[in-house]
Amino acid sequence: MITQAEITDIGRVNKTHGIEGELSITIDDGINPADLTCLVMDMDGIYVPFFVSATRPRGAESWLVFIDGVSSEIMASTFVGKDVFALRSDLSNEDEDDTDGFYLEDLVGYKLYDSDGTYIGKVTDIDLSTDNALFTVTTDDNRSVLVPANADLMLSIDHEDSRLTMNLPSGLVNLN
Repeated sequence: MITQAEITDIGRVNKTHGIEGELSITIDDGINPADLTCLVMDMDGIYVPFFVSATRPRGAESWLVFIDGVSSEIMASTFVGKDVFALRSDLSNEDEDDTDGFYLEDLVGYKLYDSDGTYIGKVTDIDLSTDNALFTVTTDDNRSVLVPANADLMLSIDHEDSRLTMNLPSGLVNLN
């Protein structure tokens, strides 16, 4: 079974294309779906791999993709609007030496502390819907707080203790 920790979001299925089951998919720049082992999509809460049988580019970030076993527009329509994921093991990063070797999604489940040692809450989600990524942090009193997932604010990450320490702007956690 594929877990959320094994995948990363790379795009979205826009629409069907033609009557033979082809999909129009927007995929992050620099990723060729033909180079991936599979495309992964959330099907009723389960991450399911789909194997690509043919691709062709359509514009700068869009691809026309045939998935094995999908041979009609009706079958393809079940994928429209779904987020598309890739296995992290498929994505090579040429600048890997310049990174800390993890993705923001890896910090889900970590305990967040302010620079003064104050416990804020647990990182429960990553919001990538805006230009600036945000951590969704759930406090002990069950409030959700949005915190900028900005590397400049991160002071330390302790992977062994699942602890993230950040220099948070004053009053941020008190906003509703």
